[in-house]
Amino acid sequence: MFAGWLDSGVIATDDGGVELSCPPWVEASVFTETRGSTAAQDLAHVSCPTWIARATGDRGLRSTCPPQVAQTIPTASETVIEGSGHFLPLENVGVVVTLLNAALDHMGKASSSDG
Repeated sequence: MFAGWLDSGVIATDDGGVELSCPPWVEASVFTETRGSTAAQDLAHVSCPTWIARATGDRGLRSTCPPQVAQTIPTASETVIEGSGHFLPLENVGVVVTLLNAALDHMGKASSSDG
């Protein structure tokens, strides 16, 4: 599920680790340019089923999804993953894949019961 991101989003380092393939200033600009976003105010208008996987740790960088997100979206279900941070999909691949598969399975059951 993450192959495309892994193929282009990160590169190997000399010490055996990985780092983002984009320069640090590009990553930083994402945070700078989105400061004026109204997305947080628009969350209450989300009406489709929404599953949120939120990390609580700060490994590398703290999660950018505050607890209020799940509380603001009327149809949200939240799973909290203790200890992971901003890179939850890379830190806990198995957990994220399980959550995605459960959401897709639920969507399939919901659509088959609609018809």
